[in-house]
Amino acid sequence: MAAILDFQNGGCRKSKIPLSWLLNDLEFRFWCPVVRFFGIENPHLRGPCTQSAQQVAQSCHLHNRDEMTSAQNNMLAVLESNEVLEAMAKFDERKEAKSPLFKFVRRYMRMIMLIYTFIRATRDGQFELHLSSLDEMCIYFFAHDKQKYARLAPRYLAEMKALKMTDPGIYQEFMDGNFSVHKNEIPFCAVGVDHALEHINRIMKVTGGLVGITQNASARERFFSEK
Repeated sequence: MAAILDFQNGGCRKSKIPLSWLLNDLEFRFWCPVVRFFGIENPHLRGPCTQSAQQVAQSCHLHNRDEMTSAQNNMLAVLESNEVLEAMAKFDERKEAKSPLFKFVRRYMRMIMLIYTFIRATRDGQFELHLSSLDEMCIYFFAHDKQKYARLAPRYLAEMKALKMTDPGIYQEFMDGNFSVHKNEIPFCAVGVDHALEHINRIMKVTGGLVGITQNASARERFFSEK
């Protein structure tokens, strides 16, 4: 943030531009491509896309899984029938060739959407989506020099994709959504295994957990049997 402040107008500190103004400007630049795509270059797409998005939002407020699925399928049909993704790809190609800032913003938006997709796969227990989104994320591990992720993620993907042949039973369990931990029946609330283990660690470290009973074998056994 300090670098951005120093860069803007030869130094925001010198011109005394409020930080809130700068953040509002960055937010405007973030949403500007979307507004231009639907509002200026493709106004005929705005109506059906807005309507289908509102239907998805309303179904989420009702907490009805069948209605959410129906609304999502309807939105996908709208996007496909109107060729929205194809139009947006052409729009990006034209603008990215002219503006480095536009190229940066759109690539950042795609990266964030990819992260959201990965989170959705975990929370919904969608194993194939989990693998495909992680596969797409690998390019960012290399680009940002995340050496451990760059080395281990491809190996993990290779092992998981071979699981259907090496261990069909576990593969079927993962396809059923059991690669993530479902602590209740509420949709979209599953967590990753590492996240669930942190919950267990928390339970053990507070009062009523393992505190003070680690040297008592019968107390430890009773604690784990109850959990």
